[in-house]
Amino acid sequence: MHPPKKSYFCSCYGSRKRRRASECALNKVLTTDILRTTHQPASICCNDARQCYDRIVHSVANICMQRMGAPPEVPKLLLGTIAELQRYIRTAFGDSTNAYGAVRFPPLQGICQGNGAGPAIWLIVSAPVIEMLKKEGYGLHLESAISKEYFHFLCYTFVDDTDLVDSRGMWASDEEITESMQEALDHWEGGIRATGGALVPSKSYWYLIRQEWMKKNRKWGWYYRSEEEAPGELTLRDHTGTHQTLERLNPEVAKETLGVWTTIDGNMHQNKMQLRAKAQKWADQVRTGRLSKAAAFISLQQTIMKALEYPLMTTSFSKQDCFFIMKPILTVALPKLGYPYPSFPIRIRHGPLMMQGVGLPSLWHRQLAHKLWACLAHGTSPDLLGCNLRASLEALQLTVGTQTHLLDADFQTLGKLAPPSWLTELWYSCQDSHMKMQFPALPWKLARLEDRFLMDEFVKFGFKGGELKQLNEVRLSLSVLRLSDITTGEGNELLQAAYQGESFTDNYAVLEFHWSKPPVPPKA
Repeated sequence: MHPPKKSYFCSCYGSRKRRRASECALNKVLTTDILRTTHQPASICCNDARQCYDRIVHSVANICMQRMGAPPEVPKLLLGTIAELQRYIRTAFGDSTNAYGAVRFPPLQGICQGNGAGPAIWLIVSAPVIEMLKKEGYGLHLESAISKEYFHFLCYTFVDDTDLVDSRGMWASDEEITESMQEALDHWEGGIRATGGALVPSKSYWYLIRQEWMKKNRKWGWYYRSEEEAPGELTLRDHTGTHQTLERLNPEVAKETLGVWTTIDGNMHQNKMQLRAKAQKWADQVRTGRLSKAAAFISLQQTIMKALEYPLMTTSFSKQDCFFIMKPILTVALPKLGYPYPSFPIRIRHGPLMMQGVGLPSLWHRQLAHKLWACLAHGTSPDLLGCNLRASLEALQLTVGTQTHLLDADFQTLGKLAPPSWLTELWYSCQDSHMKMQFPALPWKLARLEDRFLMDEFVKFGFKGGELKQLNEVRLSLSVLRLSDITTGEGNELLQAAYQGESFTDNYAVLEFHWSKPPVPPKA
């Protein structure tokens, strides 16, 4: 049997070279951005495996290792040695005189903590469970809005932390979404249990994601439904075989995943407050300590800034948010280095040492650098992060409706048309920093000679702000993009249905692109 292809492990980020936990967390951020932009209902269940290395059944590990091409003698030697180990307990008072394990039948399972082959064995044991659920159709089936690039994934996992994602399509009901996720969760738990593992309900939680076009606070828009508005319940079997009800969170509630606080609605409040708390703790310790200038500078660069930088690939902090996080650090660090605060010029404060600056890091520019790296490293990659990145970009591009590439378009004019997202903040940051990033050309074009993109024409004729946003909502409700989509074949008259804001059957743009769920503008 030939080993599986590399794409077999596309959802697995732990136990692999050149894979970072922050990249795994970024997948979750981009997935929720896509769901927010397209308004597709779905559910996400975050679960944790119990003692993953210590519960692997040897017979399963043996089969999986041979499936990957290992000679039969290798797993026999490795697992046989572990099964016959005599285990002693070492304490400060000496070693125990009694041993356990070797004479036990059946022998103790697991591959032992600290085993160099442990991460790879867990990877090849858990990956078939993921493929089993994908073949059953569970997971998220996505098609990018413009190029119609199709991809299907079930989860993103980092060793024992797994986020299951499932959706039954754009028009699925809350009951269908909950039922499908319950089936997927039962299959996932059953697969993990078959390998010897177990899931921990107390460390697991889930979200039911649904947006509705409605009026709140005298304003029409897309709003997430809460647990009270969209009830649903999931259960998960624990290691004793008892089904327990999982905690359900509302979309605005943040939870820590791989060291990053994420939400479904994209708000950064909890993330900001957590980083501010870290900055304040460091500032208090440095303020009361007796550090030299050199020691203070090294502590700043090598301790607190590394802690603050870790989640920046996934965040969308504004300049104000970054200043709020950094203020305790600047208040203490600058005086420790011999510079006045706050009167010291910002450009010199953050300027590089080689240009006679102080060299204090700018959190906002560090965030931009991490996000640019993610785009350059994965923008054209066929991996899961690359697919999510391109799908999110195309969904935003179609939502904004401009012919100019999104990151090159004028953010001041068109930025309010895009929902808050990771790429929306990157768009603003690039323009504010006068930076450009070249993406492959989008595979769309005008339908005929003298055709125009509607949003570009609206901007050309002076529409902006709230008026431009209302025009875009009407355009999205009709699922049209160009002038030719709403005119007759001759191009000299508007279609009556389009003029009245009603959908029409001969709209080729509906088939040409993968549209988000349309809003329903209020009647005049």
